[in-house]
Amino acid sequence: MANLGLNAAHGATSWAQFVLDHLSVSSVLLRSGARRIDVVGAQAHVPRVLSDGTATFVAELATIPSSAPTGDDLILAPKKIANVVTLSNESIGDSPIDELDGVGNALVRAVATALDGRAFSASAATAVAFAGILSNTLPSQAGGVTIDNILRAIGTVAVTGGVADAVFIAPTDLTALRLLKDTAGRPLLQPDLQAGAAERIGGATLFPTPALAAGTAIVAQANQVVVGIRKDAEVSFSPHAAWTSDGVVARVVARLDVGINDASGLVKVVTP
Repeated sequence: MANLGLNAAHGATSWAQFVLDHLSVSSVLLRSGARRIDVVGAQAHVPRVLSDGTATFVAELATIPSSAPTGDDLILAPKKIANVVTLSNESIGDSPIDELDGVGNALVRAVATALDGRAFSASAATAVAFAGILSNTLPSQAGGVTIDNILRAIGTVAVTGGVADAVFIAPTDLTALRLLKDTAGRPLLQPDLQAGAAERIGGATLFPTPALAAGTAIVAQANQVVVGIRKDAEVSFSPHAAWTSDGVVARVVARLDVGINDASGLVKVVTP
């Protein structure tokens, strides 16, 4: 991003040119491996295959029967997520540059939080916000968020030909799993030292997120969740918007949508 342009006249000699925390790092959904699609324009039509069709053994020179795969379009129409904050020029003048850069980073993390909060909800689509993943009809595994039920959900995904590689889980549920021990007092949940100490069950990495309520988890092949981004999170600053109050306004804007490619690649684990 270009230099923010604030100089000594506005209370600081300069603001460092810094790289924003990308959503792929700040957002649990994107960090898990969800498929990101950059959208140009108001919306994007993503071809989606709904079935594989059927291949059969055929005698030589016999007519080959047709059983073409079926499909449709996944339409991504990114919606705007934004926030603004006003800073006094006095605070700018008194703060180290690194702390001021942190304001921009915090704003971008706020967008990531809003993205995850909506994505993992059961909210229906509105004119200004996309539908949550849990608003879709997903395969379900009842009985609570336990290691056994997570393994059952992973098996459900495998039956359809998928590979579950992510478990989105509430922090309190993850804590409960971490406290489980075997007869020798050793934790059942052990970090995978070959994968950066990630915690895994049945090969699927656990991703804690406060966006999910305790008692609900989502087991998924992460790339079956699609995130359309028309404009990556961008922070800009203006010394003019708050000129009469001797301040500077920081603004963050992003345009995002979330969709599901194949619902059979996700399983909702719930407590009855």
